[in-house]
Amino acid sequence: MCYQVVSHMMCCDARPLLSSGRSRIVDTYAQPRRCGCAPAADIKGWLRCEHHGCCRASTRTHLCVDPDSCGDDSVAFHRYLQTTTTAKGNDGTAWSALAALDQERFPCGGQAPGTRLRFEAPVMRQALDRLRRAGRQLHELEAMTERWAADARRLQQQADSSSSSPAGLADFRCVAKLLQSIVGRGAGRQRELVDDFDRARRELRTLERWGERRVTGLNDDDGGEATPEPLAL
Repeated sequence: MCYQVVSHMMCCDARPLLSSGRSRIVDTYAQPRRCGCAPAADIKGWLRCEHHGCCRASTRTHLCVDPDSCGDDSVAFHRYLQTTTTAKGNDGTAWSALAALDQERFPCGGQAPGTRLRFEAPVMRQALDRLRRAGRQLHELEAMTERWAADARRLQQQADSSSSSPAGLADFRCVAKLLQSIVGRGAGRQRELVDDFDRARRELRTLERWGERRVTGLNDDDGGEATPEPLAL
């Protein structure tokens, strides 16, 4: 597969994220999240990013061994770089250091002359898609359950300190209990998604042993290299 590598040089941290259940990972294959910056006047039109007003974007094509077979089906890959300048409403706080999927695959400066990207088997791309899907859902669910848990604690505190009528206090506690129940169910779903993520990661490592390229940025030390996983063909 040929790749279209887009480098985003921006102020805001709009990196799309995955979760392994133990750490966060930048999803370089996802469309970037939008930021709230208005289009900066000093960015030339050909460098302007359609997703971020504070961003200068450049695109480079990395060709595979058979680019004619790809047609218009090149893979979009996004790389994120924090600029030293700041935008209105952005204090320039340094981004948190996060691993990124395949971050080592596309060095700055473009494709080396005379080189081509190797062929990627469909089963490898499918395993990577499964990993990304589980990681994306897990990150979203973690954020939601965190908000639900905070709301449940706030309601319980209000009920404990409130001078409302017994009926009003009962309403507070009922809603807090409902939220706690939702958090509990969310925790169960999180465990399922962690298993799905780890299963896909093991599939990718099995494929690597069979000769496929290595998918980097997966923080293997946070989940261990388990035994080879039967492939979901």
